[in-house]
Amino acid sequence: MDMKITQEKENKFLERKEVKGTLQFVGTTPSNKTIQEELSKKYTAEKENVIVKRIHTTFGLQEGTINAVIYANEKARKRSEPLTKHQKPKKVEEKKE
Repeated sequence: MDMKITQEKENKFLERKEVKGTLQFVGTTPSNKTIQEELSKKYTAEKENVIVKRIHTTFGLQEGTINAVIYANEKARKRSEPLTKHQKPKKVEEKKE
């Protein structure tokens, strides 16, 4: 997998770095987790603070583009990122008698 960063923007208000890049790979499209790990190594950030927004592949080719954000800290990430369905706490249903 070869990842090249094409655009990097510092967003001081939201305490994050907004990153766009190109991706070339062999075989299947890399998962969000794989991209997250690569970006965390490249920017020396914690994996939890790297959010992959989008991986858009070109039909028929093994290349694509990525959009991601890298937060400065956990507090900034929790303030800006919505919780997804699998991250929300499960509701406990009350038994009716």
